[in-house]
Amino acid sequence: MDRPALNEEERGARQQLSNLLRLVLSNHCSYLEAAPWVVHLRSRVGGVGDFDDDFRVFVGINSETDHLPTQATRHLWAAHALKALEPEMARLEARAAALARVSCEALLARFDETGA
Repeated sequence: MDRPALNEEERGARQQLSNLLRLVLSNHCSYLEAAPWVVHLRSRVGGVGDFDDDFRVFVGINSETDHLPTQATRHLWAAHALKALEPEMARLEARAAALARVSCEALLARFDETGA
């Protein structure tokens, strides 16, 4: 069955997702920072099932790291608490990169409409 043409919201979400994935792949955004945004955009890009393997990788990363501070919330944390979390964050970022790089590339190939 053919899918209807994309609406403006879906087109915009695909552009946001593509931009985010390019930032991740170019090491300008971490996988830990990107995961909640990828999960958020999943329902907005259109045509994605609940059990899409490429998105599920990011759902897992987000679930595993949702207790950690983001760049936007670090100012709310005590310096010693951030310092104590650095090893865990580095370990989880390395693990996320190993798990999600292929999914990141696949999602970019699927949803990038710019051809960039």
